[in-house]
Amino acid sequence: ARIFRTLLALLLGAGLGALAKALDGLPSNALPFLLERLDLRNVFSRAGIWALIGLILSVYASSPRRAALNVFAFFAGMTTAYYLYSALIAGFFPARYAMIWFGLTLLSPIPAVLCWYAAGQGRVALALSTLIVATLFDMTFSFGWFYADAVSPVEAAVFIAALVVLRRKPLEMLIMTLGGCALAFVAAPLLPFRL
Repeated sequence: ARIFRTLLALLLGAGLGALAKALDGLPSNALPFLLERLDLRNVFSRAGIWALIGLILSVYASSPRRAALNVFAFFAGMTTAYYLYSALIAGFFPARYAMIWFGLTLLSPIPAVLCWYAAGQGRVALALSTLIVATLFDMTFSFGWFYADAVSPVEAAVFIAALVVLRRKPLEMLIMTLGGCALAFVAAPLLPFRL
């Protein structure tokens, strides 16, 4: 059953990677109205949705090792399918971006294990959850000191879904959410690039 779940993660990644690349190649008005309004072409080109899927695969894994393996399988499938589609069907291979994504895939087991531990109890788990919220807030919102806007409705849904996945007791939920958002605001000027 565990191997089957890892295989499913690989296939899910491959399917979503191919879909993301196929959406990249479509004109913006080629999608049905609702899908166009949801801005799916751009949602799949940003990191938030991929981080959420990695979070879900990690939190619901049976062990930290399984979390690492499932997340690695997902990102390996996604990245491979995306760039195979790009090379074989779209007719070009952006080597620089491919190397970045393959590098992130190789590193993906590390945050997967941290996400698995974030689902636990205690102060360390709460601190890890707060860091995850800060990271996802940075990925899904455009913000400054006097404003915060969701990049798109789907991106707002990604952030809310992450809060649901990381659910905790009410006081911890408040600390995690407000602390994560505040941490994103404070850390943003210190980061050399935005996620």
